Amino acid sequence: MPARPLSNLATTVVAGLTIALASCAAAQAQPAPPPSQDIQQAVREDVLSLARLAAGFDCPKPAWTGVRNGVLTIEYVPEDEDVRSWKNLVTVTITPVPKGVPRAAASNRYIENILGALRQPGRTIEQLVEKRYSGDDARAAWVLYTIGEGAKREHNAAAIMLFGPGELKFPGGQWSVVMIQRQQRGGPLDDAWITLSKSIFMAPFEKKR
Repeated sequence: MPARPLSNLATTVVAGLTIALASCAAAQAQPAPPPSQDIQQAVREDVLSLARLAAGFDCPKPAWTGVRNGVLTIEYVPEDEDVRSWKNLVTVTITPVPKGVPRAAASNRYIENILGALRQPGRTIEQLVEKRYSGDDARAAWVLYTIGEGAKREHNAAAIMLFGPGELKFPGGQWSVVMIQRQQRGGPLDDAWITLSKSIFMAPFEKKR
């Protein structure tokens, strides 16, 4: 899909990803080749699969998809909104763990950079829950936060989690750090969206009790 201007939230995510990947990856940065046919097919399948999750947040319509620096971003909106003038939005960001990098190092650095960005002026963390995966102490985080002021103020609930090989089609066969966000402009998030976001985050840890 064609490029579009990044929102404040997308800028935050991209900035965090850039730092995290630069710190984790050993190879020098090189221009990214166009996505292969296999990658394009994987993206299409994930867009459709994750639409069911987004529909739970009342944002069933895929509105924008892009792969940038190896990171897949998918955005969903309600049927009567579009991505350039949205009030409600679900953003899923899938960041593959670079080969040779422990998943704990990747997820921990990702979370540190996102939380660091959200502690900057104009952004407020209202709630924060952190969990650790068994085995390697990799971090996961759930955060309720706001960005901006006035009519453009964004109210957000975000779950940052690890997805294992086979859970997603993109990028295929490796771990990914996944950030699932429910965003709203013009007023605080409904309690239902906050509860659903937190339940998605907690599910992997509650299964292991």
